[in-house]
Amino acid sequence: MRIDPFPSPNVAQADATKPAGTNRPAGAPAEGAAADTLTPSPELLGLLDQLRQLPDVRPEAVAEAARRLAAGDYSRPPAVSGTVESILGAGPG
Repeated sequence: MRIDPFPSPNVAQADATKPAGTNRPAGAPAEGAAADTLTPSPELLGLLDQLRQLPDVRPEAVAEAARRLAAGDYSRPPAVSGTVESILGAGPG
């Protein structure tokens, strides 16, 4: 699953109680301003860069791990040893 860092803009429903032109979402550019004039903050750019470096999530692999966890497959001594070795990067012994 990938997350689009630049989702399409939300379309706000018009509020009949407000004067025309005041139904912009918070942070939206003023009327007449181009939507592409918004510049993401350095913090947002850094977070987006970190997000792009994450591996894709595979729902089928997560579901299989959840199934095995619920079945107790990871509670058996060989699985516990393998998990410890994998986390610590240590070989048996």
